[in-house]
Amino acid sequence: DGRVIKEGIKTVIVGKPNAGKSSLLNVLAGHERAIVTDIEGTTRDVLEETIKLGGLNLNVVDTAGIRQTEDLIEKIGVDKALEYAETADLIIYVVDASRSLDENDEKIINMISDKKSIVLLNKSDIDTVISAEHIKEKVSNIPIISISAKEERGIKDLEDKDAFADRVNRL
Repeated sequence: DGRVIKEGIKTVIVGKPNAGKSSLLNVLAGHERAIVTDIEGTTRDVLEETIKLGGLNLNVVDTAGIRQTEDLIEKIGVDKALEYAETADLIIYVVDASRSLDENDEKIINMISDKKSIVLLNKSDIDTVISAEHIKEKVSNIPIISISAKEERGIKDLEDKDAFADRVNRL
């Protein structure tokens, strides 16, 4: 508890490449902290930002997209993402709801199933193929919020002070 008060809640953003993890970090930080492009694998290293969300201090860590890769540098970033997620107090799993779940999502879902987590179904501003029901079939005990990081929709649902604090405390 003392570490959490001093350093904040260690919050790691995970997901596949181009799910919107860095866009989410930028929205939550209130400025352009991470480079965002349409090119998969843009984030290869760990980016950290201290953010106040829902009345709680979060030390938010943006990570490389989790996927199988032969690119040595990207693989190091993916391994770091998995290491950070393993020691996180809270995991925010960003799902690209416009693409079907695959083996990379299955790996992430298995990783978060026994951890304090929140699932964000991102890209709600375009046609989606993944719904909250798809995720609930795999992990029924994790809060799920539909957002569009690009258009900053649904972010207020995540930021709502009482609801966010309640979600984190219930986890």
